[in-house]
Amino acid sequence: MKKIYFVLLLTILTLFTSSKEAKGQDPCDVCQPPTACFTFQLYTGLQPPCDIVNVTFCYHCNATAPIVEINKIIIEFQPNCQTSITDLNTIFNTLNDWILNHIQDLCGLGDCNQPPPKEVYIYLPMCGDIVCNNGRLSFRTNENCQLTCKSLYLWCWDFERNEPRFQRVWSIPYGDGSNCISLPRDQNGDPILPTCSNNQNWILECSEYPLTCPPVR
Repeated sequence: MKKIYFVLLLTILTLFTSSKEAKGQDPCDVCQPPTACFTFQLYTGLQPPCDIVNVTFCYHCNATAPIVEINKIIIEFQPNCQTSITDLNTIFNTLNDWILNHIQDLCGLGDCNQPPPKEVYIYLPMCGDIVCNNGRLSFRTNENCQLTCKSLYLWCWDFERNEPRFQRVWSIPYGDGSNCISLPRDQNGDPILPTCSNNQNWILECSEYPLTCPPVR
């Protein structure tokens, strides 16, 4: 009987530990109140298997002022997608455009005929963890290295055209990049993204993200 109780206890502890580990892997864990979490699949326009990436970000819609903040962005690629520096910039620029075209879904409309417009702050990551998990590459936020490309957009909804209208005011490198580790360079001095193969599991903590700041739009 004691042996049965011991096996049951061991099973419960194993399930509890597995549950905690699974919860810790939830990308939305990085979003703390009052921010909310949004996750979706972004179509990048690139060739398969890099045509779709999983995106998670935190956002905050200010309740007392027309201010929106988008930060702590996580990008997860499909298995065996070996992205280039150009592809990475394409993906983040596509995400930047997606955000600007979906502010109304996150924080509601703001009539262009009734100023002021919304102030939208987007923080595209320029440093963080690069993670390889069995052929799946991801770029994840790290609280110890918060260098971003911070952009301010003025945003409103054009009811006549039934579409958003926005304009970038400025973009600047923002945050602490002192802990950010540079990627290796090729003979031309360009950064080299690491490859992530099947059966590989590793993390480059606080690694440089070779993004161009400002974004295209």
